[in-house]
Amino acid sequence: RGLRRGRAVFALALRGDLLDLVPLSRERVVQDMPDAVFVIGADGRVVDMNPAGARLADRHAGAQPGRPLWGLLPLRRAALEEDLARGDQLDLLMTLGGEETAWHVSASDLADPRGEVEGRVLIFHDTTERWQAEQELRAATDALTAANRELTRLVTHDPLTRTLQRSAFLRQTQEECARARRGGREVRLLTVRLENLAELNASAGSEVADQV
Repeated sequence: RGLRRGRAVFALALRGDLLDLVPLSRERVVQDMPDAVFVIGADGRVVDMNPAGARLADRHAGAQPGRPLWGLLPLRRAALEEDLARGDQLDLLMTLGGEETAWHVSASDLADPRGEVEGRVLIFHDTTERWQAEQELRAATDALTAANRELTRLVTHDPLTRTLQRSAFLRQTQEECARARRGGREVRLLTVRLENLAELNASAGSEVADQV
């Protein structure tokens, strides 16, 4: 809701070749917006910004109107222009003060009375907390998946030989036989028997026998 009001104020404030903001509306709406607002001219330079925008710029290069947006914020010009060309909504990451931050950006064209685009309004909404929560959830999910995989391995494999335990071996054999029958293929089972393991264990030790 605040984003729509902010855009309307900027759009109505356009006069001729200058982006002239209505003081009262700016004070009531734009100045108090928690989101960072940047007004950009046709040449890509920042014409104006609200206090939240100035605070955001201060976290990187400092609030200096007249510079391109990619000079105020850690953004690559080509990537930003390419993203904006694909739509008026985009999500991006910026490193500010050594901290990774996430932002949702809304863009609106500013047109003069003749309908010619004179600039754009970019509204940066901080989504860092949500992004961090998603990262933590993804990490927890990955850790749980890895733990479940390891638990499955411990249940189905012998910890010493790392081969399938009897129940898991029989289950897998049945599955392979059923798959072979469906495909009209034969199944062959190779068995290997190691002799004299007891003697090897007694003469060379359990560690050597375990390796064998």
